[in-house]
Amino acid sequence: RVKRRCLELRPQLQVEVLPLDLSQLSELPEKAAKAKGYLGRVDVLVNNGGIGFRGLGHETSIEVDQLVMNVDFFSGVALVKSLLPDWRKRQSGHVVQVSSVQGFFGLPGRTAYAAAKHAAVGFYDALRAE
Repeated sequence: RVKRRCLELRPQLQVEVLPLDLSQLSELPEKAAKAKGYLGRVDVLVNNGGIGFRGLGHETSIEVDQLVMNVDFFSGVALVKSLLPDWRKRQSGHVVQVSSVQGFFGLPGRTAYAAAKHAAVGFYDALRAE
């Protein structure tokens, strides 16, 4: 469906669709390499995938906290770290990290989500400074 819509908008575009399961962190470096293989390089990574969760901190299992952190934070970090060596070598490459106001302040019932978004804001701020 995504590929079809892209081609409707720009028929001359070369479109490849690479499904990802962001909860499977160990698979992401291989997926980044596969994406690079399509056209020889990746110029822009848009980290827009994620999951939301609503639940009070004291009622949320550590497994749910870990899942939200893996999908909303660590998956993006894994993909960026897979692409950074090539970007540094070429001195070119960009990350678009879609976040939330929850990355700047937390709300009741959003502990796991806010934690992941805070982590992402901190990581990408520091990475940009590097």
